[in-house]
Amino acid sequence: MNKVISYMVLGMLAWLIAEYVTVWREKGIEEWVSHMPAIFIFYIGWVSFFAFLIFVKKWNNKKLFLTTIILGFILELTFFHNSMLYTFPRCLYAVPALVLIYSFLTFLPKWIVNR
Repeated sequence: MNKVISYMVLGMLAWLIAEYVTVWREKGIEEWVSHMPAIFIFYIGWVSFFAFLIFVKKWNNKKLFLTTIILGFILELTFFHNSMLYTFPRCLYAVPALVLIYSFLTFLPKWIVNR
């Protein structure tokens, strides 16, 4: 299978699992389905954008990491209205969690595909 397609499939699977574990398990599947197709478009968009940067633009890991973190903050603050990122002392655990989750979702599929 093509590396781009493999990355996209693994990335989508990683996003679905991470979203279920962190958000939708508590809120319920009905609410998750009620946000379709916006959530599905977000998953595809994120994975497609990073597949482009990794396999077409051939960005190094440092650029990918910085882009992941910057986009993660922008998304969480503007679209998802995550107030924990700018509320002290919650930001002390929310910021590292954001870095860990978003970088994991970007780099795990990359690592698996490039193994």
